[in-house]
Amino acid sequence: MTLDTVIAAFLDGNSAEEIVAQYPSLNLADVDSVIDYYLHHRQVVDQYLQQREIKAAQVKQANEEQFNPIGLWDPLIARQSQRA
Repeated sequence: MTLDTVIAAFLDGNSAEEIVAQYPSLNLADVDSVIDYYLHHRQVVDQYLQQREIKAAQVKQANEEQFNPIGLWDPLIARQSQRA
């Protein structure tokens, strides 16, 4: 489970208990700690999360340039139609 996911759930209005209910692999003490850290270091964490979003967008763009998704499903759909 990523920091991004826990913070996003918290910012969506979920309590620590609700986050643990949504993600059973987490425990309440850890989620409480993450939320506490976030509330005391909000600017640093927000900056970190923003940098991760930028990096994820860059990786996605690079992947799409290297592996063009346009038309990717067309051959599979054509084969499936031929079988039917």
